[in-house]
Amino acid sequence: MFLALAAGVFLSLASAGCKSSSTAPANPLSNIVVTNVCGASVILYADGAEKTTLETGSLATLSSVTPGSRLLEAKKADDGFLVYSETLTIPPSTTNYVTIRGGASIRVTNQSGRILRIYLDDTVVGDIGDQITLTISKVPFGSLTYQAKTLNDATVVSEFTATVTDFSEFTWTITP
Repeated sequence: MFLALAAGVFLSLASAGCKSSSTAPANPLSNIVVTNVCGASVILYADGAEKTTLETGSLATLSSVTPGSRLLEAKKADDGFLVYSETLTIPPSTTNYVTIRGGASIRVTNQSGRILRIYLDDTVVGDIGDQITLTISKVPFGSLTYQAKTLNDATVVSEFTATVTDFSEFTWTITP
């Protein structure tokens, strides 16, 4: 009996210090990491409130974001043109990633009689066969020059410069 009483006292004392494990996370707030590759400086807004200016080619972290539905918008800093708008569902205690890209496109039609390689600033965009049309999407803002070169000796066959200020579609036809 003494042993049973001592065990009961020990269990009572031990359970008095236990805490429930069903408590909420210490910090349910989240983060949104935004990368800007749209070609222009933008002002970021979350739920209509201005948060920061983000230069092209850089990123920013919006910290301590309350979980739930959040409207994230980006407007060009120079003229207020809306380049990004999305309602994000933010779970608690997470880091969420968003990339702001340009929205223009270029429809390229190759009528040169040969397969060509398309370049932007010496970076290969892709190859295009003869009598084929392809679309280059998410073209960033700014003045961009594309080149079509032969595959064997990289001779420039055609050049196309687009000055992107909005979400327009440009057309480039490559002829012999």
